[in-house]
Amino acid sequence: MKRKNIFKFVFFIILGLANSFLAFCYFFVQLVIVYYKFARAKIPIEVNEEFEFKTLEPLVSPLIAGEDEIIIYKANPINQFNEFTAIAHEFKDDLQSGIFFSKALFEKLELEENQEVTVKVGEIQRTLKVYVENQIDGMIALISTFEKELDTKVFFENTRYAVAKVMRD
Repeated sequence: MKRKNIFKFVFFIILGLANSFLAFCYFFVQLVIVYYKFARAKIPIEVNEEFEFKTLEPLVSPLIAGEDEIIIYKANPINQFNEFTAIAHEFKDDLQSGIFFSKALFEKLELEENQEVTVKVGEIQRTLKVYVENQIDGMIALISTFEKELDTKVFFENTRYAVAKVMRD
């Protein structure tokens, strides 16, 4: 390497370090200015000598399924995530939309593949096709929400879970 190129290389390294240092200094000065603005504001703070500990209630109540109820979960297959993929010609022939049970729950409810059941959450009910999902375990069912005609999104207000009744047709 020529001597001239070495000096250019060292110069740019020093320039880069200097810029980083200047940026840090600017940030630090801005932080100090903001701190002193709030410190000078002299906002009165009320201090109470007595401390009281409260047990906070959870924001969401736990879902507890009754004897004839199950917990359903809003989930879609990996290649079906909205109503536009449901009408795509690549997926339309192999479309499975409805309620997907774990194998244990499927056997407990004595269901058959592609059978239609009525799923009821509160006052809302929909008729859905039944499928077995081998990738889940336990007493839970998945409901797909990507097919617009089924309108299963109404089961889930502000959460991905709900308690539902499943009735055979």
